[in-house]
Amino acid sequence: MVAGVCAELDRFTHGGLVIAPMTLLRREFADEIFGSLAKDGIEVRQIPLHADSDTICARIEGSLEFPDSEERSEKVRAFRRRRLVDYEQAYATWLGERAEVIDTTTLSPDQVAAKALALLYQPHPAAR
Repeated sequence: MVAGVCAELDRFTHGGLVIAPMTLLRREFADEIFGSLAKDGIEVRQIPLHADSDTICARIEGSLEFPDSEERSEKVRAFRRRRLVDYEQAYATWLGERAEVIDTTTLSPDQVAAKALALLYQPHPAAR
């Protein structure tokens, strides 16, 4: 379904850039989605934002998604803590090798955005 929605967006925007603000942690899902898009001739740029474990943990603990509800924010933090091992495993085994990773450990949000834009305006690594 994800690949179908992206393909439809691609047709609707006449090949415009589609940005998916997520990281797929299950290789089989990534293979299915990106393989389907490639089969449809749609260029995909994976640019996950990475940080070391200590930085990720600090960011999780410092986040407050719902300023008016600590309880709801804690549910989000708990979800992120549960997924951290899955992320680290994906990054170590396949994600870091097949994507254009930005290490955000020491970068400001503006620096991360600048790096992402620079990557998007470079030729795709597969085309180099």
